[in-house]
Amino acid sequence: MKKLAIATAATIAAILIAALAAPLLVPDDFVNEKIARLVRDKTGRDLRIAGPIRVSFLPKLELAADDVSLSNPPGGFGSDLLRAKRIEFSVRLLPLLHGAIEIDRAELTQPTIHFEIDKQGRRNWIFPRATVPQPTAVAAGNGGSFTVTIADLTIARGALEYVDQRKSINHLATDLAANFSMPTLHGPAKAEGSAIWNGKTVNIALTATSPDALMRGETSATSIRLLSTEIQAEFAGVIGTRRPAKAAGTIRLNLPSVHNFADWAGIRLMTAETGLGRLSVNGKIDAVGSKIALTDSEITLDAIAAQGALSLDRGGARPAISGQLKLDTLDLNPYLKPWPAAPSSLARSAPAVPSEATAATLPQAAGSDTSPHWSEAPIDFSPLRIADADLRLSAKALRFRDIEIGESELALRLKGGELALDLSDMTLYGGSGTGKIIADGSGAVPAVAIRFDLHGIGKGDLFMNLAGRGRNPQEIISSSTGDGQIELANGKLTSSGLGDFTNGAAWPGARSNSTQKDVDFLALTASGTISDGTLHNNDLKLVAPKMSATGSGAIDLSSRHVQYRWVLNVPDLGSARVLVAGPWEDPEYRTESVTITKGMVQPQPKPPGIRPKSR
Repeated sequence: MKKLAIATAATIAAILIAALAAPLLVPDDFVNEKIARLVRDKTGRDLRIAGPIRVSFLPKLELAADDVSLSNPPGGFGSDLLRAKRIEFSVRLLPLLHGAIEIDRAELTQPTIHFEIDKQGRRNWIFPRATVPQPTAVAAGNGGSFTVTIADLTIARGALEYVDQRKSINHLATDLAANFSMPTLHGPAKAEGSAIWNGKTVNIALTATSPDALMRGETSATSIRLLSTEIQAEFAGVIGTRRPAKAAGTIRLNLPSVHNFADWAGIRLMTAETGLGRLSVNGKIDAVGSKIALTDSEITLDAIAAQGALSLDRGGARPAISGQLKLDTLDLNPYLKPWPAAPSSLARSAPAVPSEATAATLPQAAGSDTSPHWSEAPIDFSPLRIADADLRLSAKALRFRDIEIGESELALRLKGGELALDLSDMTLYGGSGTGKIIADGSGAVPAVAIRFDLHGIGKGDLFMNLAGRGRNPQEIISSSTGDGQIELANGKLTSSGLGDFTNGAAWPGARSNSTQKDVDFLALTASGTISDGTLHNNDLKLVAPKMSATGSGAIDLSSRHVQYRWVLNVPDLGSARVLVAGPWEDPEYRTESVTITKGMVQPQPKPPGIRPKSR
């Protein structure tokens, strides 16, 4: 017994001495070679360790290595998938006998994880399917299959980079600190961490209920939470890793300011500064590959609330958006830039009075301002080529500039840079009608077109059809063509400079550019055509309780000049011809002729049945 005890003690001592001395007896090159071969066999990647290696076998297998890198797969990739200043981990010894690698603790110091898509669409983080570890433990000697679990993985002072060579996209997150835990393949895997991207701290947390299912390309219940000062997002549902990847569940998104988020993310917005504040999205999401569908959604942007469904397809040449939304009030004014202001130095001199034969035309008067009165700043139509869209909207109210539209149905189509907005059914000021707006930025010279057909608007009808081409407002107005017609009843017309006439004063030679009058009318009708930026009209008729008028002339929309002749008639008082001419901001009113009938002796009709005496 004594000899057996001594032999046993000697054996144990030899094992302990061998274990303690092994790190001193095994060369770094041998360990480096064995580890590199194991990684290559299982991943197809090259593991390079440029710094020293330290190995300890008791009480558990521990390894530390400096300057470690893991290569990309073959292809046109740039940097390695992983580079780390130092890697440390400890592995439990007994599970190794059963073909399982149970990492008790792992730490990556100053790692750079580089995700990249090359020009052919290959991804450097995709490993060959044959090398994916099997999810069930297999005994040693079965051909080398094994499982890997990690009780605790820590990343300190790391960096995360994403590069897409196809779209010249490069994003870099620094100060990466993260913790990952997957104690068993059948239990939950958890990860949480933070990083700095574009100067803002981003926190992320992830939980996968069945990591073994994800390894097999199946689905697992998953939750993801992303938090920063510019975005808060949560997802809860099921994801699958088999290509094409898919996800289905619920999503909650909150952007305190869309403007601030866009600035942070490097997205260019072409809107006024007053709009695009808070955005919130709640709904069900279903994503497969490049397609994402949002259903049963509630979307709030600033004061706009909407419900419905949206979908996004990123698989084409441009992202394609489609869907249907119901809105309460769609107020577009906060998202519109102000109209371009005209120059302050507008001409105030009126053109010479033309003859009656040329009153319906618009010759340029000597000394009048010929400079453009519309902005010549280029209009940027490039945002129309960013994406395609096919949206149907219904709104209880719509506000655009000073226009108030009631309950309406809208269809928005954007394809290849051409935007078409169809108002198939709208209510406006007690009436109804249809409309269409087109902005075409697909060609070398942009084009715009507007068409409205309204009935019962202010107890009347209105038709308008306009089109123009140009790179700026001045060119569009100068090239505009079209036609229009109005038939109004029981309205009010604001007049300027006609006060002396309507008041019955002595109007020969009278001029007044400051008197503002509201003239109630019973009927107002007119039609006109637009050619090369000039509006022509020769059939205007106005019927008011105390007067009537006809009008003809032209308005040069390009130079903002008006030349129009009114023929006014006041029963039992007289008539007058008045020429309105000059810049439309401040035209002059000139009385050309006056006919006075008040006070004139009228012949008395003879009583019926009385004949003159015969001679």
